[in-house]
Amino acid sequence: MRKYTAKFIVTKEDQHWLMKSANSKRMMDLRNLANGFIASMNQRWNEDACKVFYLGHGTTFLTVGNSEALYASHTIKGTGDTQYNNFGSGDTQRALSATAVVDGIAKMNRFQDHNGVQLLPVRNINIIVSPENISVANEILTSRQGPTNANLGLQQGSAEALAKRGITIRAIEAADIPYAYKNYWALVETNRAKSRAFMAYAWKPEMDEEPEIQNGTRIYAGSTVFGPVLLGWQWTLGSTGAGTGI
Repeated sequence: MRKYTAKFIVTKEDQHWLMKSANSKRMMDLRNLANGFIASMNQRWNEDACKVFYLGHGTTFLTVGNSEALYASHTIKGTGDTQYNNFGSGDTQRALSATAVVDGIAKMNRFQDHNGVQLLPVRNINIIVSPENISVANEILTSRQGPTNANLGLQQGSAEALAKRGITIRAIEAADIPYAYKNYWALVETNRAKSRAFMAYAWKPEMDEEPEIQNGTRIYAGSTVFGPVLLGWQWTLGSTGAGTGI
């Protein structure tokens, strides 16, 4: 877990003129600043949640229980077999597309636990994408028709087609994925994630009860201690979207 802190400073001059001001808008401005102070720490939660999906291809930010990257090859403890929760050796870091989504779901349906037992099929899927890719994800889910050929059929990655398989799917725009990682995307099975991925915290964003006073200046401090905890990798499949070999 990591600790993030912030300070909100109100000078003696601020207090003096606010007290003398007949304009209530001044106090509203101050309250808005205080709300922004709390929001700055909430933003850390949003940013670190997004980092799971675009920094999960390396180990600089977090690892799963076996000290490996989240999106990598993983050894099944009971059998010694290897499984990938990217598109696997010999494949590529596929760009987001209907075919990639369907193939990704198929791979997730073959994931095993550490006793080598295949997990239940996926049922509730979220596609995690950057703001630049949300329109592509929505197009995949809402487009009903398949490739343009003589045997045009139902597009396999659409929400309608997946519903016929008992799968609910939706696109989630992760607004704090940086532009440099705009092509990264991931599938998340929410039923599996409930017991394998969560945000642990010592305390949520909060302000100290008493400000520190220095030469008439009030310094309000706040902090939060939290971090994403992953107890497995079987809840997600990810790609950098770069098209490079794995």
